[in-house]
Amino acid sequence: MKRVFLLILISTICFTQTEEWIYFNYVPMECSYWYCVPAGESVNRIKPDGTENEIILENVQFSELSIDQTKFLYIDHENETLHIYNTETMDTTDTVFEPFIDIQKARFIHDENVILLSGIGVTGSELYSYSILDSSTIMIGDSLSSYFDNMEMSPDEQQVLYFRESHDQPEDVSGCDLPENTLYLSDLENESISVLYNSNIFIAGFQFDVEGTFAGLSVSNGDAEDAGFDITA
Repeated sequence: MKRVFLLILISTICFTQTEEWIYFNYVPMECSYWYCVPAGESVNRIKPDGTENEIILENVQFSELSIDQTKFLYIDHENETLHIYNTETMDTTDTVFEPFIDIQKARFIHDENVILLSGIGVTGSELYSYSILDSSTIMIGDSLSSYFDNMEMSPDEQQVLYFRESHDQPEDVSGCDLPENTLYLSDLENESISVLYNSNIFIAGFQFDVEGTFAGLSVSNGDAEDAGFDITA
């Protein structure tokens, strides 16, 4: 099975982060002999100088805080509901996200009226954008690979990297034949895997993490070697 990596552009607006509070999840543990279990959970916030420390919500953990600290997200996995909590009004907006059977992750981008959501849908793992303003949704990718994090953002949060399963078996394909900003891993053939790419931006470096033990693993050739990159395995 081949996996294709797609890079999608998302329009964003920049906000300014404040320093009034530090938000954190508090999960006390109860330990007995050789194991520990959570004894509760809550969303807390504390002043940077430590003068104030308060509980915001009990029995939940937030997954993402907006840059301006006016909103945070938390997921009710039991009821498959996304909650948007306003730290200024203390109000909570609950959203049942219809495309998902199981919401797995949610995060803001620079346009904090838009949320990225990943979870299990009809095609398996799927990625959507959700508008807080009009409750509209846009599918970004479906049939995503479960082996990777499908919500890796660029530093300016204008692009998201996701990893899609592909059952196609193209023959004699080159990097120039791929869609723009795509990375392609070939099937294992003759004990080797080829890495093809088509990118409209310069590549300063890259790394693959391989799980498991592989005797005699090595890397060689290609544009990386021609460009003088240090190649190790």
